[in-house]
Amino acid sequence: RSTLDRSSAASDVYKRQGPFEALTAALAGVGVDIEVLELHQSSIGAGNASEAMTLIEFRHAGGTAWAAGRHRSTLRATLVAVMAAAARA
Repeated sequence: RSTLDRSSAASDVYKRQGPFEALTAALAGVGVDIEVLELHQSSIGAGNASEAMTLIEFRHAGGTAWAAGRHRSTLRATLVAVMAAAARA
């Protein structure tokens, strides 16, 4: 199969998942295997100026660890935390 064919097949799979699951699946596809064990979110500040903090406990080949992400968007904070975990895996 060509790269385009594989990319299209992968896109079809990712469309059936949320962004969090799609990111962990994409990372696994390039050899970065992490399993999220716990996910905690909290707000930092109040009102429109608040930010989200996401903490995840994850398992990788070297054991378990924690990673964090911070952003105004709760989704982006979660994706930042997953990328921080991937950097440690």
